[in-house]
Amino acid sequence: MKDEVGLSRKLYRKLLYRNIDKVYEIHFKRKQMPRKNKKVLDVGMGFGFDLITKYREGYDCYGIDNDELRVSKTKEMFEKNGLNAVLKVGVATKIPFGRNFFDMVICSHMIEHVRDDKKCLREIFRVLKKGGILHIRVPNIHNL
Repeated sequence: MKDEVGLSRKLYRKLLYRNIDKVYEIHFKRKQMPRKNKKVLDVGMGFGFDLITKYREGYDCYGIDNDELRVSKTKEMFEKNGLNAVLKVGVATKIPFGRNFFDMVICSHMIEHVRDDKKCLREIFRVLKKGGILHIRVPNIHNL
C-alpha cells in the first residue's frame, strides 16, 4: 500500500522538479570514460545523478527507487541522452537483483528513511560481490 503524499511533500516535489532539467543537463555534459565492465547499483537512486556520474566513469548502471515518478523521470532522461541503464521501482529491503551481482553499491541519504536498516544492509551485501565497494552516505547533524 502506498503512503499518501502530504501537502508539504507536494510542495517539496514542485520545488524540486522546477529546475531538474537544468541539473540533468549539467550531469549529462560530463566526459565519457571507457567502459569498465563493472556494475553499480544505486539503492534509492532518486533522480539518478550518482548513476549518471558512474555511467560517465564507465560503469554499467542499475538503480532502484520506491518513487515511481522519479524512476520514470530518470528513465526518460537516460533514454533522451542515449545512456543505457536498468532502472526499477523497488524497495531497499528486497532488492530485485541476484546475489553477488554488483561491483559497487551506492546508498546515498536513503538508509535513514528505511524502517529496517539492518535488513536493508543485508540486502545490499547480498547483491554486492565479495570485495565490492559500498558507498554509503548519511546526514551529518553537525554539518547542516
